[in-house]
Amino acid sequence: MKPKSWLQSANLAIEGIIYSVKTQRHMRYHLYAALVALILSLVLGISRTEFILLCMAIVLVLVTEMLNTAIETTVDM
Repeated sequence: MKPKSWLQSANLAIEGIIYSVKTQRHMRYHLYAALVALILSLVLGISRTEFILLCMAIVLVLVTEMLNTAIETTVDM
């Protein structure tokens, strides 16, 4: 069923992220590593540009891991 509003779309996206964290061990590892990287970046005092680039890289890794999970689930069917 297609979501009717932006809020429903956002809720479905968040539910998907939560599902992947609950069911995929590697997704949890990536989230822990992202948290450590963000904390270290704040402690080390990197520049704003470097922080933005780091956040973009983290998002790219997390999205790629979720796509990998989706492909693996589809293949397992």
